Amino acid sequence: MAGLSYEQQQKFRSDGYLVVPSLFSASDCETLRHRCCQLVDDMKLEEHPRTVFSTQPGRQANDDYFMTSGDKIRYFFEEEAFDENGKLKVDKHLSLNKIGHGIGVGSSSPPDCHAVLC
Repeated sequence: MAGLSYEQQQKFRSDGYLVVPSLFSASDCETLRHRCCQLVDDMKLEEHPRTVFSTQPGRQANDDYFMTSGDKIRYFFEEEAFDENGKLKVDKHLSLNKIGHGIGVGSSSPPDCHAVLC
């Protein structure tokens, strides 16, 4: 974690994330937001499993869709995104927990940064 202060490193270790204000420019953030919206717009729900992202220990470790996502774009839904018939309860843009992990894959001009926007 070179470049981070001792306090930032401790905060990351204790919380599992770190907010770094002004790390990216407003333009970089807008580019990432636009790319994420484009990815979700283009996503064909029937081509992806209804994988729910969870922070519960061990939950993702047994999920091949998650574990093989390093170089692919994968979609992870909220716990309550689907009804009992497997249909989305809300628009797909509102049903996702995260898009991971190869967010620059397939883009003609991916951002020069890797980030998770929450």
